[in-house]
Amino acid sequence: MIFTLATMMVAMTASTDVVLALDAKHLATGSVDKTARVWDLASGEEVAHTGHAGDINSVAFSADSEQLATASYDHIARVWEVTSGGEVAYLGPSVVDGSTDTGVMR
Repeated sequence: MIFTLATMMVAMTASTDVVLALDAKHLATGSVDKTARVWDLASGEEVAHTGHAGDINSVAFSADSEQLATASYDHIARVWEVTSGGEVAYLGPSVVDGSTDTGVMR
């Protein structure tokens, strides 16, 4: 447990945003290393790890603490499942037609 807590503290030093889930079971960090990490506060272990093409500047949990929204300097916002790290929503430029329209959601 000491190793995982130390790892969590190191990750927080490069963080651009840190947020506690409303259920107080998880902590999320967004970082300049282009990753978002979710930590289990009871064990201190990382439970999810996701990323962007740019530095992450914002992270926010949903009201039920089951999803995490991330926003990045890559001009993309994503919503992830906390337990699996799987992406459930995307808002950003179209990857199909290469446009710069930031209203594309899938």
